[in-house]
Amino acid sequence: MKTNRKESDDRSTPARSPGGQAPDPAPPIRWVRNIAAIAAGLAVVLWYFDAGRGPGQDDGRQTASDLPSIAVMPFADTGPDQSRAYYGDGVSDAFITSLASQPGLKVIARTSSFSYRGRDTDVSTIAEQLDVGYVLRGSVSHEGEALRINAQLIDAETGRTVWNGAFEKELSASNVYAIRTEIATAVIRSLRIKPSPEDRVRLSRVPTESTAALDLFFKARQLMESRAPEDLGRAAELLRTAIDSDPEFAAAYVALADTLRLQSRQGTLPWNVADQQGMAAIRTALRIDGGSGEAYAALGNLLGPRGEYWDAEEAFKRGIELSPSYAPLYQWYAEFLWVYVARPREAVSFARMSVALDPRSAIINRDYAYTLVAAGRFDEAVAQYKMVIDIDPAFAPVYNDLGVLYHGVFGRIAEAIPLIEKTRAMSPSSPYPLISLAAAYVDLDDLEAATDLLDEARQMAPGDPRTAAARVVLAALKDDPAAARTDAETVLENWPWHVPTLRYLRDKELAAGNLAAAFEPYEFSFAKLLGDAPPSIGPSNFAAAIDIAYLLVLEGRPERAEKILRLARPFIESRPRMSWFGSMLADVRIQAVLGNNERALALLKKAVDDGWRVSWRYELEHDLALSSLRETPGYAEIIETLDADMQRQRNSLASEPGIE
Repeated sequence: MKTNRKESDDRSTPARSPGGQAPDPAPPIRWVRNIAAIAAGLAVVLWYFDAGRGPGQDDGRQTASDLPSIAVMPFADTGPDQSRAYYGDGVSDAFITSLASQPGLKVIARTSSFSYRGRDTDVSTIAEQLDVGYVLRGSVSHEGEALRINAQLIDAETGRTVWNGAFEKELSASNVYAIRTEIATAVIRSLRIKPSPEDRVRLSRVPTESTAALDLFFKARQLMESRAPEDLGRAAELLRTAIDSDPEFAAAYVALADTLRLQSRQGTLPWNVADQQGMAAIRTALRIDGGSGEAYAALGNLLGPRGEYWDAEEAFKRGIELSPSYAPLYQWYAEFLWVYVARPREAVSFARMSVALDPRSAIINRDYAYTLVAAGRFDEAVAQYKMVIDIDPAFAPVYNDLGVLYHGVFGRIAEAIPLIEKTRAMSPSSPYPLISLAAAYVDLDDLEAATDLLDEARQMAPGDPRTAAARVVLAALKDDPAAARTDAETVLENWPWHVPTLRYLRDKELAAGNLAAAFEPYEFSFAKLLGDAPPSIGPSNFAAAIDIAYLLVLEGRPERAEKILRLARPFIESRPRMSWFGSMLADVRIQAVLGNNERALALLKKAVDDGWRVSWRYELEHDLALSSLRETPGYAEIIETLDADMQRQRNSLASEPGIE
């Protein structure tokens, strides 16, 4: 198996493991690390809840604050040319962005505010649902060369108009931002907020003087809202054209980086392409506007997967200081904390902040559920997923997520499949529910159904590493080594750190008697685990550490293996076992590698009793690191228990599909 060395030489492949060589970070983040300033930014939303209580929960203590809060409604476009109706959204978004940078003010995010577009909802209802004290609404009209903007600030409790203004200027980007500054300044003054000189500078900044670039930017931002692959592709094109019109338009570079990241996550753009182009865009944005909180949020999002953890966290903190009401910043920071640095309890707090700032966003609420899963708070995660369904029943991915949770955490595959099928029906062009369904059918021992599903997924997204990873497991179970190796190459070209695939290649080499070759799959992404210095064990390399320890034992280096396992054990014990974020059978593997088969078997039985079912047949019958258990008394009974449960679930699925 050859890894794409050109990618590693170009430093375009991420080192999610501390054992990998991380790519060069962005230029050093140079600012005074002012803890007090960061704390002031956090205070905008920290007042909303404490660490043990979610938004809206009341235990008798004070949860409100003296801080004013505001929702900016989408400005109605009253112009004659409704093909440019996106302009009203763009102007509203400009208000949200400028106000979100002001400390001492809670500003509701675009997604939640814009969920009221086209609905005749009274101000008091909006304020109650979004938990704000004030609402800014208005209209935009542009006819020929004339631009008219009307705005009204309303006290939601009394219904009284606190301030209103009407502006008419020649249509130009400079005038759009001039009006934005006047209105934002009036709002801040009306709410008795006293901005610092730096805040005033940010408030009055003109991001672009190109009217054409601004128009393209507004169009792209509206397209990004849908998250549809074709809309994201079009948005990227528009943003590149906007940048051509004004190479100094920092916000366009930030939006482009965010769009590329979304395309990568959807599998429509290779990770390394999105990483290289996104980082170049953010470097440029920060060169142009070093006071952009949105740019620092995007920077943190890019540095995390690169393994630049310290700089990533500093970027997120700087973003909070500059844009304390930017909801995606807290969303992405939370993801960074639980994915890369194993701090899920902190992640929950920041995820709650994102929900407080964007309470009607299905995506942000869904990510909060992810964070709860990472923290091992599974029942709360189920409730949160159901809340997402209440917010937006048409949000297709949530049914897949809930189904995967039932499968991965509770082992309730018969209940998971109907939920995942719902996502499949709602998103017929997406391969991801097909992959989730295939994993479920693999565990039910229906390899024929799994094969059909993965064939369909591969036709939809050729070269997608998720599909290829699932096909590796399936090919191994079907004893088709040629197909497994082909798919393994696809996985590792995209995800050189993917441990299940590395493990499969390791075991094939061991079965052939090639111990030296069995180390090779781990050398690219986990080099430090193979070195002499004590490695750092974390969320991205703990599974590889156990695999390498097993090889070291076979090589006759048990002391080195035991040292690695001692370092890995505290981290593994700190994680919940279940879910796709959990340790799964890591503790079982450790005991098996150490030769403690009875202890390993006891832990395996507990995992099965707790609901572990993910890839159970492959793990227990094909992973060579667990082979010593197969002759241990009690192992056969565990397999019989799993077989019986799969039969029961197949019968249940056939007779009563679906759940309430």
